Amino acid sequence: MRTVNFHKGLARLVFNDGSGSILLQGFTLADGQICVKAMLEWTGASKPGVQSVYPKEDFNWAGAAHRIAEAWMDGAPPEDVAMAASSSGESGEGDLAAAG
Repeated sequence: MRTVNFHKGLARLVFNDGSGSILLQGFTLADGQICVKAMLEWTGASKPGVQSVYPKEDFNWAGAAHRIAEAWMDGAPPEDVAMAASSSGESGEGDLAAAG
């Protein structure tokens, strides 16, 4: 599913397989520079990944989109996945067996 709000400079892509979503936000910084921020949210990760794009003259938008896609495909950082697994009890670390 995808949604776009041109007035707020927001776009969200939610993956049907339940793996997460990508939120894009476009805005102008105080110095007048344009910025596009991509928040990569994976299901089960404790925090999103963030990719920022600061386009200049003759900017390669396809290359920037490719870098964001690569970051998504790489997945959440390992420590985020491990933290999410341990908080849900999947890792087995720190679990005590009941005695007797």
